[in-house]
Amino acid sequence: MKNKPKTRKLILLTGCLFLAPLVVVFVSFSLISDKEVHFTSSAQEQVPPPPQEIDHIAWEWDPPEDQQTNSVMPGLMGPIAVSGRGVTGLDGTTGEELWGYLSALESSDFSASVTPDGQHAVIAETRGSLLGERTHISLLDTMTGEVQDRYSYSPESPYTNLLNLSDHNWLEVRDDGFVARDLNNGGIAWEYQPDPGCYIQSINGMESFQNYAEYSIAASGDHYFLTQICDSHSGELMNDYYQIGDLISLDAISGEIAWSSKDAILFDKVRIDLEDDYISKVNISRDESSILAHTTSGFTIFEIESGKVIQEEARDFNSKSDLSDSLFDFSSKYASIHERERGTYHLPSFSKFDLENGEAIYQIQENDEYTANFGLGYERINTSTSSSRALSLDGGVVMAGCTDECIEDRSDDAVLFVPWDEQDSEPIVISEKIGWISDKDGALFLEAPGSVILYQTGPGGSIIGLA
Repeated sequence: MKNKPKTRKLILLTGCLFLAPLVVVFVSFSLISDKEVHFTSSAQEQVPPPPQEIDHIAWEWDPPEDQQTNSVMPGLMGPIAVSGRGVTGLDGTTGEELWGYLSALESSDFSASVTPDGQHAVIAETRGSLLGERTHISLLDTMTGEVQDRYSYSPESPYTNLLNLSDHNWLEVRDDGFVARDLNNGGIAWEYQPDPGCYIQSINGMESFQNYAEYSIAASGDHYFLTQICDSHSGELMNDYYQIGDLISLDAISGEIAWSSKDAILFDKVRIDLEDDYISKVNISRDESSILAHTTSGFTIFEIESGKVIQEEARDFNSKSDLSDSLFDFSSKYASIHERERGTYHLPSFSKFDLENGEAIYQIQENDEYTANFGLGYERINTSTSSSRALSLDGGVVMAGCTDECIEDRSDDAVLFVPWDEQDSEPIVISEKIGWISDKDGALFLEAPGSVILYQTGPGGSIIGLA
């Protein structure tokens, strides 16, 4: 079901229609075709908070037939859907399209993302012109979709990737290092080059991470976090299954090292060799208070500003040897964990722990009448969003699960919400028979203004608002 905006301003941009006040825009976008569409909406007076308890589907949204959703990120008024050719801002309360930008370019020449503070959608389009190849940047206000700034520059990298985006700039690959391009003008603000004998870890184990920076670098509003291996590291820990590296935090404005943790990060060399998409990612908490990394001490939580270790092994609370446990949400103050007997697939137990004293704030018992198939290990799709298989809200846990026939093949077809407030809380079955929950890589949850988002990327991927 596609939701349409009640009112919207529609702008068709062409290379032959322009006015004198728009000469600068015409120069920068001289080859824009009539296939490009940009519509906006008026500013809203009130930003809706994310719900902390859910019990129904509030709305559904499908991308246009010729598009597929590549990612979903939180904006000021709700989720922002990014496709291979466009960006659409949705009202988190109603699912209506507040604004949209559809490029005339193919996906290989188009990239888009949202700043961590949710205020700007950044769009990069690379086009040929009389001046040679140019990359054009548009900064859109995520409340209205209006263009706040536009500029262009001659690209030095063949591929512009906006996944590594802070509130101030984005990273562009340069051989074994990278440069930061200023968000306001596209100029090079600073550059980072590893010391001799060191390299930034990539998804495929190569010494040049090239276009794989989204897997090895995480971005918050004010910091970048990278994992780096040097020749001085022994790499012999645990029978060569893991290699040790450094965790480095860079100030996003200056590019200077804010803090580093030497010989701390574990790289799973076996999985890298198998070209698995899991490596030692650095994950940022949804409130940007802390980061999580796989270290020699376990899944370690660091304070984001100082690098102080908050918890050395964030899963090490009440776990027993016969239980499989997984950290699925965290901040600088708490860690949320699910546990269940190994080899079973029923709904696990859930616990939310206070990191200061290690005591459980909330606990929910296992339930064998339902299943939940969201795997082991902390799961995050990319480091610029806070999407995961389950979300720990103030009122309870939301996840994908199963209620009846799907139990045998352990597939998910329902949305479940389990309240924290009672020891024997029964899951609230919000919806059943959502077939695409188990397709491909499964469904993901995202907290956004106005609703909790359930979505799936790729062809046929839909976005559902839960409230």
